Amino acid sequence: MNLQYEEIYSVFLSMVNDYSFLKNDRGFVYEQLCGWLHSVCSMPRVSAKFLSIEFNDEDNVLNFELKKSIDEKLDVEFVKGVFAKGMVIAWLEPQVKNVLLTNQFFGGKEEKYYSQSAHLKELQTLLSDSKEELAKMLRDYGYLNNSYIKE
Repeated sequence: MNLQYEEIYSVFLSMVNDYSFLKNDRGFVYEQLCGWLHSVCSMPRVSAKFLSIEFNDEDNVLNFELKKSIDEKLDVEFVKGVFAKGMVIAWLEPQVKNVLLTNQFFGGKEEKYYSQSAHLKELQTLLSDSKEELAKMLRDYGYLNNSYIKE
């Protein structure tokens, strides 16, 4: 089956509101999106669901075949969701591992600083939750389409 990159990107962008990222040069934005998209198939739980995954960067098309296909429309929606969620994880990891969060800031009484450790903890929780959501999505897809359980 074929899936346009733009369809996956739109699902990803609906999950992430990063307006500063979108203000960058269009070429840079698409290069980052494409890189995050490619990084998703390196996740073992994701790649285990596919018989084949092929990226065509010239035409911006993802060709794939799932191991257990339900219905073409449902498969496309599932793959869009999986790749978009994986892209969220790929986008979020550098946010958590940012040098600004690892350096300690000091200021005078005029500046107001919020707890860096609390902010970092929230980002780590968000990353962990995103990974867990993706794992559950993949697990449920396999569980609900198990031939032994189907009626």
